Amino acid sequence: MKAGIKTDYPAVPAGVSYSIRLLITLDAEVAVKRDSPQLNIGLVLDRSGSMAGEKLRRVKEAATEIITNIKGDDYISLTAFDSQVDVIFEPIRGSDAGREIIARVEQIDDRGCTFLWGGYKKGYELVKKHRNEKNISRIILLTDGLANEGITDPEILTAKAAKFAEKNIITTTIGVGEDFDEKLLGMMAKAGKGNTYYIETPAEAAEVFSDELGSLMSVAATETVIRFIPSVKGVKAGQFNNFNEAGKGAWFVGDVYSGRQRTIMLELGIPAQEKLSEFKAGELQVTFMVPGEEHSGLKELKLPVILNIVSEKEFEEIKPDREVTRMLFAFIIAETKRKVLDLMESGDYKKAAALIAELIAKLKKFDHPDEGLIIEIGELEERKMMMEAYRERYYDADKKRLHYESSYVEEGKMYSGKAMYSRREKSHFNPLDQLKSIKKTITGKNKKQGN
Repeated sequence: MKAGIKTDYPAVPAGVSYSIRLLITLDAEVAVKRDSPQLNIGLVLDRSGSMAGEKLRRVKEAATEIITNIKGDDYISLTAFDSQVDVIFEPIRGSDAGREIIARVEQIDDRGCTFLWGGYKKGYELVKKHRNEKNISRIILLTDGLANEGITDPEILTAKAAKFAEKNIITTTIGVGEDFDEKLLGMMAKAGKGNTYYIETPAEAAEVFSDELGSLMSVAATETVIRFIPSVKGVKAGQFNNFNEAGKGAWFVGDVYSGRQRTIMLELGIPAQEKLSEFKAGELQVTFMVPGEEHSGLKELKLPVILNIVSEKEFEEIKPDREVTRMLFAFIIAETKRKVLDLMESGDYKKAAALIAELIAKLKKFDHPDEGLIIEIGELEERKMMMEAYRERYYDADKKRLHYESSYVEEGKMYSGKAMYSRREKSHFNPLDQLKSIKKTITGKNKKQGN
């Protein structure tokens, strides 16, 4: 794995305290060999009544794709849940996944309520049977609704995911449609050290499952932790991401996949320095494990963070790095979306719209914005308008998109956000279209009345 660092300013002015942004990128460009590590997957699928029709059909097709595309010595099991929990098949090797197994998947039908904990627990028990120190063990939990039987408390379910992760059984969550609890699935995936996905339309199911299988087949590093160690008293570090802390000045990043860059942004507070010279603010340490390697142990990368102390006049001539500044905007946008969601949830739509307006004004001050930022500004302007016009209706229609757009940035998984946008473009589905059509109808009626 490779780590790269870049600051928004290569220098700080002498004699004053100053804050800079440190962009960290983690890459594993070399493809991971498929003869190692072994996969141990437990599919856990919601079959409750709300999954009826195209949703369940598409999910079964996507599950079949995973079953038929894993390697011969990988393990896979399938659990389905509604009010009851059914083991569709116990853990089998990929080489044994024949027609009979596929037929069992095809026979899954919809029924009952959502005993999420029951299905999740059974999936864990099946994966546990073949978990070892060398393989990658993961539960893939899919649901389209709210947990309404058995354990339903989000904090307890999240704690269960964390316990499973302690035993090296990771949890990935997939939400389908508009009725599931995105906060719960996000919390479970974060505590469970896995990924989280949003299937907006049934047609996206195959691509999401394929994306997760691709991730599992390309795990290059696990248990990744970044740590900033100051070289001078008074230097402080804080994160723009939303990672769990792994000690003072340390954050748990988790898995890094081959070809999928992880992005971390820190803010460093530099105390006043008087001497005009090169200055070592600290050292960035990245520790990780390489899956499938015997006796690999904990690996470590070290990168010094070097700045220059310059006069105030010299500093005024320095322009901030565009890449770091653009990435900083991405984190600010994500944080604002999170705050906007909280405000709308509490019913304060006026303050939420004002917050978006403030963000738009800030983004428009950026010199020579790229195409992505121009599109983002346009989307924010539309969202502000819809929020002011439709309030609760808008919140219900767009909350999941806002949640996942924010989460992927905060998790440093920009690639997941891009994949979600790509699926969205292919499906041509926009939950705001219905609100737009309502607006056109109202506008048309008003014009007729005016005539």
